[in-house]
Amino acid sequence: MLKNNSTHCLGWCEDSQEARAAFLHRDNDAQRPKRVYEDRAWWCPACWREDSAGAYDRFHDLYEPRLRRHVARKTRAFFPPHLRADVTEEVTADTMRDIWKRWGGFVTPEHAMYTIAHRKLLKRIPKKDRPLMLPFSELAEILPDSEQHPEDDPLAAVEEKLLLDELVAELPEPQRGYVRERLAGDTVEEIAEQAGRSKSTVSEGLTRATGTMRERVAEIARYMSLMLTVLDLVRWAIPVLIAALLALLGILL
Repeated sequence: MLKNNSTHCLGWCEDSQEARAAFLHRDNDAQRPKRVYEDRAWWCPACWREDSAGAYDRFHDLYEPRLRRHVARKTRAFFPPHLRADVTEEVTADTMRDIWKRWGGFVTPEHAMYTIAHRKLLKRIPKKDRPLMLPFSELAEILPDSEQHPEDDPLAAVEEKLLLDELVAELPEPQRGYVRERLAGDTVEEIAEQAGRSKSTVSEGLTRATGTMRERVAEIARYMSLMLTVLDLVRWAIPVLIAALLALLGILL
């Protein structure tokens, strides 16, 4: 009996798939053990090797499929269908290569791999199309109905994205990170696992972030309303000023 309460280890033994699946799908368990690839109690003798390459091999075998699925989901937000498979393959391979090169420098590589992959993914998007996150319409509940743009406005999506980028950038960490991951398509459970926090902590952070952004949107709406009032006054005053200038010119002539 191994530490995972199974007769099967987390490795690549013939009957290990069930134990691996049970371990990896404990998404709601904030206490899920870290760095199990360095803990011999989770592995059978056939899957254990006493060197760093052995630890990396176990890490790679355990987490690479999970990272691949994560990257594949992200590509749906940024890439057309015919490019997604190649981008997923490249980003996953490059991320794992970076982890191997700096293997001794990570506290928890299984968390760092998501950040590395996200940066590599963004670098593959042309700068002119490179968003920080999905369009604002993905989080429409932040805006009051009266402030949402009509669908037939071709500039609405761009304006909304820029506004959301500014709102999120003003949030404190870790709320900013939670919101960006949520908008990029991750579930609350996935965000909690990547951050090493409980699901309730992440949910509370997202709730606070949404409240903060709602307040900022309300402030912007009040400011825009004031500006429109000023513009109305200016539009009324301009003809009067022109008439006065023409009268003055008439006197001068």
